[in-house]
Amino acid sequence: MDATEERVVTACSFCRQPSNEVARLVAGPGVCICIECVELSSQIISAPPSLPPELASWEEDLDPDGVLASLPRMAAAGAQVKRNLAHFVKRARRLSAT
Repeated sequence: MDATEERVVTACSFCRQPSNEVARLVAGPGVCICIECVELSSQIISAPPSLPPELASWEEDLDPDGVLASLPRMAAAGAQVKRNLAHFVKRARRLSAT
Protein backbone atom coordinates (compact mmCIF):
# COMPACT_ATOMS: atom_id res chain seq x y z
CA MET A 1 0.00 0.00 0.00
CA ASP A 2 1.55 3.34 -1.01
CA ALA A 3 1.22 6.62 0.89
CA THR A 4 -1.76 7.77 -1.18
CA GLU A 5 -3.83 4.66 -0.40
CA GLU A 6 -5.69 4.57 2.87
CA ARG A 7 -6.65 1.25 4.42
CA VAL A 8 -10.39 0.65 4.64
CA VAL A 9 -11.11 -0.43 8.19
CA THR A 10 -14.88 -0.55 8.03
CA ALA A 11 -17.87 1.01 6.32
CA CYS A 12 -21.02 2.86 7.30
CA SER A 13 -23.63 0.29 8.35
CA PHE A 14 -26.33 2.34 6.60
CA CYS A 15 -24.98 3.56 3.25
CA ARG A 16 -21.95 1.21 3.06
CA GLN A 17 -19.49 4.00 2.21
CA PRO A 18 -15.99 2.85 3.20
CA SER A 19 -14.20 4.62 6.02
CA ASN A 20 -11.66 6.18 3.66
CA GLU A 21 -14.42 7.86 1.60
CA VAL A 22 -16.31 9.66 4.37
CA ALA A 23 -15.38 12.72 6.42
CA ARG A 24 -16.12 11.02 9.74
CA LEU A 25 -17.30 7.59 10.83
CA VAL A 26 -18.75 7.04 14.32
CA ALA A 27 -18.48 3.52 15.70
CA GLY A 28 -20.86 1.90 18.14
CA PRO A 29 -21.20 -1.66 19.38
CA GLY A 30 -21.14 -3.61 16.14
CA VAL A 31 -22.21 -0.74 13.85
CA CYS A 32 -20.79 2.42 12.29
CA ILE A 33 -22.48 5.50 10.87
CA CYS A 34 -21.00 8.19 8.65
CA ILE A 35 -21.61 11.89 9.14
CA GLU A 36 -23.81 12.03 6.03
CA CYS A 37 -26.15 9.36 7.45
CA VAL A 38 -26.15 11.13 10.83
CA GLU A 39 -27.24 14.34 9.10
CA LEU A 40 -29.95 12.54 7.12
CA SER A 41 -31.14 10.79 10.30
CA SER A 42 -31.31 14.14 12.06
CA GLN A 43 -33.45 15.55 9.23
CA ILE A 44 -35.78 12.55 9.42
CA ILE A 45 -36.10 12.78 13.21
CA SER A 46 -36.74 16.52 13.20
CA ALA A 47 -39.17 16.40 10.26
CA PRO A 48 -42.90 16.71 10.85
CA PRO A 49 -44.88 13.44 10.83
CA SER A 50 -45.63 13.69 7.10
CA LEU A 51 -42.17 13.46 5.57
CA PRO A 52 -41.31 15.12 2.27
CA PRO A 53 -40.88 12.62 -0.61
CA GLU A 54 -37.07 12.76 -0.48
CA LEU A 55 -37.15 11.63 3.15
CA ALA A 56 -39.92 9.03 2.85
CA SER A 57 -39.23 5.51 3.99
CA TRP A 58 -36.72 4.04 1.56
CA GLU A 59 -38.39 0.62 1.54
CA GLU A 60 -41.84 1.88 0.54
CA ASP A 61 -40.71 3.38 -2.75
CA LEU A 62 -38.58 0.52 -4.01
CA ASP A 63 -39.56 -1.22 -7.21
CA PRO A 64 -38.32 -4.78 -7.85
CA ASP A 65 -35.03 -3.47 -9.30
CA GLY A 66 -34.54 -1.26 -6.24
CA VAL A 67 -35.18 -4.19 -3.91
CA LEU A 68 -32.66 -6.33 -5.81
CA ALA A 69 -30.11 -3.50 -5.83
CA SER A 70 -30.43 -3.19 -2.03
CA LEU A 71 -29.67 -6.86 -1.36
CA PRO A 72 -25.85 -6.64 -1.73
CA ARG A 73 -25.70 -3.61 0.60
CA MET A 74 -27.83 -5.42 3.17
CA ALA A 75 -25.68 -8.55 2.87
CA ALA A 76 -22.52 -6.46 3.34
CA ALA A 77 -24.00 -4.80 6.44
CA GLY A 78 -24.94 -8.22 7.80
CA ALA A 79 -21.42 -9.52 7.16
CA GLN A 80 -19.97 -6.53 9.00
CA VAL A 81 -22.22 -7.22 12.00
CA LYS A 82 -21.15 -10.90 11.97
CA ARG A 83 -17.46 -9.89 11.95
CA ASN A 84 -18.02 -7.49 14.84
CA LEU A 85 -19.94 -10.14 16.78
CA ALA A 86 -17.13 -12.66 16.27
CA HIS A 87 -14.61 -10.07 17.46
CA PHE A 88 -16.62 -9.39 20.64
CA VAL A 89 -17.04 -13.13 21.34
CA LYS A 90 -13.27 -13.66 20.98
CA ARG A 91 -12.61 -10.71 23.24
CA ALA A 92 -15.06 -12.02 25.85
CA ARG A 93 -13.28 -15.39 25.77
CA ARG A 94 -9.85 -13.73 26.18
CA LEU A 95 -11.27 -11.93 29.21
CA SER A 96 -12.55 -15.27 30.57
CA ALA A 97 -16.16 -14.09 30.42
CA THR A 98 -18.85 -16.74 30.47
